[in-house]
Amino acid sequence: MARLLSTKTLQTRVGVAIATVRDVRFEPDADTLVAILSLFALWGIYYFQSVSDSVESLLLFLLVGNFALTIVFPIYYACYVRDEPLSELGITTHGWRRAVVASTIAALVLLPGLIFVNEPAAVLVPHIVTVGLMIWEPFFVHGWLQIRFEQAFGAGLGIVLAGAAFALFHVGTTTLAGLLVLLFFGTIHAALFRAFDRNLLVLWPILWAIGSSQGTLDSIVFGWEEATAYFGILLVTAVILSLTRKRFN
Repeated sequence: MARLLSTKTLQTRVGVAIATVRDVRFEPDADTLVAILSLFALWGIYYFQSVSDSVESLLLFLLVGNFALTIVFPIYYACYVRDEPLSELGITTHGWRRAVVASTIAALVLLPGLIFVNEPAAVLVPHIVTVGLMIWEPFFVHGWLQIRFEQAFGAGLGIVLAGAAFALFHVGTTTLAGLLVLLFFGTIHAALFRAFDRNLLVLWPILWAIGSSQGTLDSIVFGWEEATAYFGILLVTAVILSLTRKRFN
C-alpha cells in the first residue's frame, strides 16, 4: 500500500509538473504593472544602498526596501485593495507540513557547504539567525511577484520570471557570474514554491537561513545588531499579518 501510495503521489507530482509547463498565457493587467514597478523601485533602493555609505541610504534600505515596499505594500495592495486572502501572498497553512519537511531536507543538503566555510561559530551563528529572520526577500519575490506573474503569464513563465526578478534587483551590485547564480537559485526557489502549493514555508525560514547565508557571506557578515533589527521587523510583520487574517475571518 505504501509503495502504491508513493507511486500515485509521484504520478500526481509529474502530472502537476507537466501542467505547469503547459500553463502559458498572456493576460497582464494592472496588478502585473504594479508588481513590475515595485520590482524596479526595489532595484533603485538596493542599488542606492550599495553605492552609498550614508545613514540615510541604510535607513531607506532597511525601513523601505526591507519592510514598507516589500512587506507592507504587497499586503495592503493584495488584501485591502484587491480584497484577496493572505494565501494569495504565500501565507497559508495548506500543505504546511510537507513544505516544512521539504525545506528542512533542502537545508540539510546545503548545510555542509556552510559548516565548512572558514568562519568561526561566533560569526556564523548570528549571520544565519539574521538571514533566517529576513522574510522580506522570499515574501516579495515569491509571495508577491511570482503569484502576480503566474496570474498574468501562467505557472511556467511565473517561475522563470520570479527567478529573473530575484537576479534583477541585484543588477549593479554584483558581477555577471553572481547574477547568473542568483538567477539559478531564484528559479529553483520559485519551482519549489510552486510545487509545494505556493506555501512560503517551503522557503522561509529554514531553507532561506541556510541557503542564503552561503551567498551573503561573500559580501557581508551580519551580527547580533542586525539580527535584533530584523527581529523587530518580523514582529511588526506578524502583527500586520494577524490583523489582516482577522479581516477575512
